[in-house]
Amino acid sequence: GFQVVVKERLEVLALCCSQRVNDGLSIEESISAIRTAGGIPVINWSPGKWMGIRGRIIERVIKNFSPSEVLLGDISMRPDGFKLPHLVRMGIKSGYRLIAGTDPLPISSEESMVGSYGISGECLIDENRPAAWFREMLFNGEWNLYGRRNSLKITLSRYLSYYRAKKIA
Repeated sequence: GFQVVVKERLEVLALCCSQRVNDGLSIEESISAIRTAGGIPVINWSPGKWMGIRGRIIERVIKNFSPSEVLLGDISMRPDGFKLPHLVRMGIKSGYRLIAGTDPLPISSEESMVGSYGISGECLIDENRPAAWFREMLFNGEWNLYGRRNSLKITLSRYLSYYRAKKIA
């Protein structure tokens, strides 16, 4: 899969999607394009991006799409001990499933974070139809979150490293 940057300056993940979806479409157009291409759209929580105007956009998506069309995503950079954001709780209450991932930043040393937070479950993989199996597992299977999110100190340190690297580049 890959990440799509939408017109509203949010990101949508396109899991199990081999056909590229262009950046710059509206969030609704992006979700529809990912689904049309056979992918699984995930709206990934990110600090500061689910508040204000963009928060209202996320709320609109949660109300206008069904839980069988879109997943919500949590990341390791939501500091440990911080409760789930309001819109994530609202989505879960509406039947959306929450998956998790590490979300490494594009800087040196982030590769050590990969796989430290995610989902895990026991199941038999359909080797003949892995994408269809994965979709079924994500939307209907039994799995749990594993690992842990970063402390506030580590989260802030990661962001500082990222912004310093962007200034140098």
